[in-house]
Amino acid sequence: MVFQRFMWLFYILCALSLVLGLYSFFIFTVERHMRPAANAIATDHFYRNSKESSSYMAVNLSEVIENFMKFKSGKDIYTRVMHADIFIYSAIGLNNTDINNKSIVPWTDFGLAAWKHFKVPQANLSCCFLYQNGIILNSKVSQISTYLNSVVQSFRFKCMNPDPMSKPRGVTLIVKEHTCNTDISTYVAPVFPYRQPGNNTLALCAKVAFGNLHAALTVEWLEYNINMGVDKIAVFVSNLSSTTSGIFQHYQKSGFLEIHPFDLPMLGTIRRKFGEETYQYWSDEQIPVFDCMDRLAGYSIVGLVDFDEFIFPLKDKDFKQFVVGIGHCHQYVNLIVFVSILSSLKNFE
Repeated sequence: MVFQRFMWLFYILCALSLVLGLYSFFIFTVERHMRPAANAIATDHFYRNSKESSSYMAVNLSEVIENFMKFKSGKDIYTRVMHADIFIYSAIGLNNTDINNKSIVPWTDFGLAAWKHFKVPQANLSCCFLYQNGIILNSKVSQISTYLNSVVQSFRFKCMNPDPMSKPRGVTLIVKEHTCNTDISTYVAPVFPYRQPGNNTLALCAKVAFGNLHAALTVEWLEYNINMGVDKIAVFVSNLSSTTSGIFQHYQKSGFLEIHPFDLPMLGTIRRKFGEETYQYWSDEQIPVFDCMDRLAGYSIVGLVDFDEFIFPLKDKDFKQFVVGIGHCHQYVNLIVFVSILSSLKNFE
């Protein structure tokens, strides 16, 4: 009996030693690989941007991990409409005439980026607005932009604000045979973007980043756009590796990068994953596009660029000067499309 108790105690001590050993190995690995990488990124950023303060700090690893763990789950990222398979990602005010909220501006319209199952009739929807005083008003959907080639379709609904001089506390959609709900959890808290101070401000939308991006190439792409005159980049992220998250958090601290958590709804209805070349995923990608173009509308120029795309002007000093110059020469231009033609090296052999 004594021998058996001794053996049990021995097994327990072995198990505890194994757990402590694995924990120590994890901490050592993280510190060895992530902190030097993060500090190298900070050093590289400071070197290439010498106008920044000399007290510019390197990335704090503990903050990177803590912030990464705070990223929202799928159920928090979008809001399901009552009585319908519609999932709203964001609601964004479409008036950008004021600077820094210094005066009262009527918020007449809101853009809602949302997924909708193809079986839900879009003509059967209306908008609900919840205000700070608890009043709820409804209005019609005034305009719809969509990407239809999928089962779960991507939409941008435009909702008219019934009380344009008031900022709504929440916005949502409702099937017309139902009334607006009083439950705040069924509403999406709207974003109110304002016009950015200064002339010729430039922002980019980077769509969805997921998994483990190549660290050096990601830093290169971000630094390149800083040197090309870009003022802001918005990126939508899902299931990022800790290394990629650390890079993004660094540029977020500097004020250059906006990070928005992203996930896909109705995975039980139609299974798909990020990066696959299907009509469904291409439709899903339109949600960040709809959101970002409204979210960054306070900038003079907004572009849509992927992480593997570098726009290099041949004559102008940077990308901002290039697109601003086009606007000066052609005052009615409001869309510029760059077409890339890629050829295999074998074609030249």
